[in-house]
Formats: sequence, C-alpha cells, structure tokens
Amino acid sequence: MQLVRIHSGNEALLYMADLVPTHAHVPPAWNMGYDLWPMTTIEEKGAILGEAASNGWTLFFEHDPEIEIAGVEMTERGAKIAGARMLTDL
Repeated sequence: MQLVRIHSGNEALLYMADLVPTHAHVPPAWNMGYDLWPMTTIEEKGAILGEAASNGWTLFFEHDPEIEIAGVEMTERGAKIAGARMLTDL
C-alpha cells in the first residue's frame, strides 16, 4: 500500500488510503475486514501514526463521511485524532 504525503511549506497532508480509511480506524485493532495480515497492519499503523504525530502531519481519511482531515496525537492509550475538520478548511 502506498501512502502519499503532500508538502507545502512547513505543512504536510498524508493520504491514509485503506490503512486508516476513516477516523474510526485510528485505533490499532480497527482494520479493514479483508486484511490478510492484521498483525502487520497494527504494527505499521502504529509506526505511521507515531511519525505523523511527531511531525504534525494532517491525515486525510478518504472514506470518512464526517471527518475528512485531522491531526493525530499520541496518548497513553495510543493514537487519537485532534483538530478534525473538512478538507476545504485547509
């Protein structure tokens, strides 16, 4: 799977594809039903979300009808979305 990151100045937008298609899929165990390697997905999702949180990237959820983009922050319980908004708000 490819995740596309678009940079503009000091900002970055990360297209999450089917790794995190909606904001509800941010928790590590929430994967797509057809995922053949869910444990690998959990590991890779954690690494990507940690990097996104560290670098202040904005995530784009392609299939989410409510939240198109949001930041992510790491908490004691794992990744959590922050600053949810619509793509047109950029």
